[in-house]
Amino acid sequence: MSTVKKRIIYLDYLRVIAIVAVLLNHISANWENAIVPNSTIALIYNAFGRIGVPLFLMLTGVLLLNNKLSIKDFIKRRYPRVIKPFLFWMTLLLIYTMFVLRPNVLDGNVLSFIINGYLSDRWYVWMILGVYLIVPIIASFIKSSKMKGVEYFLVIWTLSKTLL
Repeated sequence: MSTVKKRIIYLDYLRVIAIVAVLLNHISANWENAIVPNSTIALIYNAFGRIGVPLFLMLTGVLLLNNKLSIKDFIKRRYPRVIKPFLFWMTLLLIYTMFVLRPNVLDGNVLSFIINGYLSDRWYVWMILGVYLIVPIIASFIKSSKMKGVEYFLVIWTLSKTLL
């Protein structure tokens, strides 16, 4: 007998807001180097767009901190869902860049081009992989320490962020 997970509608709405925010952020980034008739629009897009990544991270925490998987099963389930699409799209992007956009890159150090031009710019992938490594540890801490431990962690975290 399988259990059907109940959708939490407001999390879907938050996900939509996060997607739109990230899109606004990327649109405003493209306007930085262009002459825009009204740069205030770009600033507004950028300001609203900045909430996208923190929203995605909070949604990740809400949805993953309550899972019942072992660390090994959690990693085996989550990592391929990030790595496979990442490798697929990066391969297509590299092929397109090297053969269509910048064929002269093949004359230089291709490995350096890949590392410096593509892998280092995809910070969100590396961040989410790191978050996936830490989520099982934080989840087990939250389950074992109850609310007092969570409050303690949040106070320490807030103090460290404020002082640094």
